[in-house]
Amino acid sequence: MRFVSIIIGAILLTSLSGCSDDKPADESDSASTNRPAPPAAEPSTVPAPKAEKTYVPAAGDPKTHELSVTIRDEGELDAYTADADDTCTGNMLEGRSNQLVISGPNDEYELAPLASFDIPATARLLPNGACEATMAVTAPYAPHYLLGVTIHGRGIAGPDDPAETKVATNGNSQSVIVLR
Repeated sequence: MRFVSIIIGAILLTSLSGCSDDKPADESDSASTNRPAPPAAEPSTVPAPKAEKTYVPAAGDPKTHELSVTIRDEGELDAYTADADDTCTGNMLEGRSNQLVISGPNDEYELAPLASFDIPATARLLPNGACEATMAVTAPYAPHYLLGVTIHGRGIAGPDDPAETKVATNGNSQSVIVLR
């Protein structure tokens, strides 16, 4: 009886191992290739990436654009600190001044950093308590810009921070007010 049980067990093991192997008998057996085939792929429901609105300069386009930028730091005064003598001093972190950053489309991206400039070290104190400084900058030409002031050490802007200033290019030079 014991002998019959051993033979039945061997037959069952052989038949079970044959059931788990879905490949034809002529294929070589390898532990690394004994994985079941993945299910058939269904059509993708992920939307295709949105086409970017890049800007490639045409032959007649200007190379640069002049901007007269007024930086008005209101509220918390994080770019400047008001002084007692009706002036404001630029806040610095680790010896680095805050910067005016200009972004816009280039030949590769819809929104890329185009230029950055240190903001003026001093500003005038307005009657409402805001600090205001003006600077003239030259940026690479783009059909539109986003301007903002980076504040070193603050990281990503929070929901209470003003949004970047959007500017459509108009003429050879423009005056812009950036609220901070």
